Amino acid sequence: MSSKSAINFGLSPQILQFLQELNTRNTVVLTVFGNPYSLYHFDDIPVVLEAYTEDPAAQDLAAQALFGAIDIKGKLPITASSAARFKQGITVLYPQHRLGYELPEAVGMSSDSLALIDSLVDSLIADGAAPGCQVLVARAGKVVWYKAYGKFEYDSLQPVGLESMFDLASVTKVAATTLGVMRETDLGRLDIQLPMSNYLPELKATNKKDLLTVEMLIHQAGLQAWIPFYLETVDEKGKPLPKWYKTQPEPGFMTPVADHLFMADAYIDTIWSRIFSSELRADKKYKYSDIDLYLTARTLERISGEPLDFYALSHFYKPLGLSTMMFTPWRYGKTALCPPTEIDHYFRQQKLQGYVHDMGAAMLGGVSGHAGLFSDANDLAIVFQMLLNEGSYFGKTYLKPETVAKFTTHYPGSTRRGIGFDMKERDPKASLNMAAEASDRSFGHLGFTGNAVWADPDADLIFIFLSNRTMPTMKNNKLINGDYRPRIQRMVYQSIVKTHYADQ
Repeated sequence: MSSKSAINFGLSPQILQFLQELNTRNTVVLTVFGNPYSLYHFDDIPVVLEAYTEDPAAQDLAAQALFGAIDIKGKLPITASSAARFKQGITVLYPQHRLGYELPEAVGMSSDSLALIDSLVDSLIADGAAPGCQVLVARAGKVVWYKAYGKFEYDSLQPVGLESMFDLASVTKVAATTLGVMRETDLGRLDIQLPMSNYLPELKATNKKDLLTVEMLIHQAGLQAWIPFYLETVDEKGKPLPKWYKTQPEPGFMTPVADHLFMADAYIDTIWSRIFSSELRADKKYKYSDIDLYLTARTLERISGEPLDFYALSHFYKPLGLSTMMFTPWRYGKTALCPPTEIDHYFRQQKLQGYVHDMGAAMLGGVSGHAGLFSDANDLAIVFQMLLNEGSYFGKTYLKPETVAKFTTHYPGSTRRGIGFDMKERDPKASLNMAAEASDRSFGHLGFTGNAVWADPDADLIFIFLSNRTMPTMKNNKLINGDYRPRIQRMVYQSIVKTHYADQ
């Protein structure tokens, strides 16, 4: 466009004719990156955003404004046409209603301090703690730091990108299963204070008949930490037994556990039988358990009548506008976007990419309540922003505020668990699970493959670290031993220069 009215602001007859014809066929949303006096040409266009200039910053902000990521606050400084629509002084106000992107200083943080993250991440990669990762920081509904580091593998040429989809491992527990439990609680179809056997009658004949659903969610049900189901299906060298696996799908062998490896469908019943008959511990003291979430997801599916992956997609991920958060990404042609998690020499005998790393989740076809979800950091941030918003996002309510508060608060008698969510450890004798600077109200979860997501309501802050620290072997504990996740999170808190900041 041009600023000169003598040449019609650079608008040719062909451009104007095209817009008018398009307007007769579609609902047009038009952004004008130029002189506001040109608006008189667009009286008939239903939605018009005046952006004044075409520089890159204006283009970025206009896109965010149209998608609700920043406030639209404007007053027209001139009268552009005789129509009342474009009169001087007309004011427009549309508040932000989804996650936006901004400079750290806009939310009271220091860019220079956040830049120190780069050197620490470079160190963890050089140390062999993980070949690659994503780091995201959001405050006050604004993403102020989102970077990808390293490669898919140490000797790979493929860099991790912002669109890379990491295996979230146990973050699945909160980003899928717990969300579903919260929704069913809101709908009145699930009471977590009742025995789980009320919803799973098959438990009534087991030692788990009296275990409460809430006990499962706070890991105080007395269940075993995990069961290595796969060991019974491999030989002494860790190779899959032909009795249980085929390299191609065929009747009776339709459960995919890895690329070109299909398990006998009948073994799924064996898995559940092992869970039902598993011994309980002598007490109900806190002990982190995957088995709790196997059963919780089964309960959710029984109540809703929907598989967990479909349930999460239809009720949360799709309406939230998430494009990377999903189970079984290989089904959707997304394998190439997934950093590999391990070279498996003990079960599947291959590099794991696009298939869930967790063995038990793999044996359920890649969908389970404790593992199986993949995502980039941005989509995960949207889920946690919805929770910080007390259950609402983009004008839609997903969960009741009182339900979010109940689940993301320390459960009575527990030093580090909410309902489903991990919380900041309160026991001074126990190891901290996050940065000491995080508030007592912080909630989220860690993931075995090298992940962390924490939301801090007091600081209005989200911190996400995603990696594939298990590549090439899950025995690599350098990420954990080096405390890299809490150290990076500490840098985020140290970058805060204003405890209270203005929204305007």
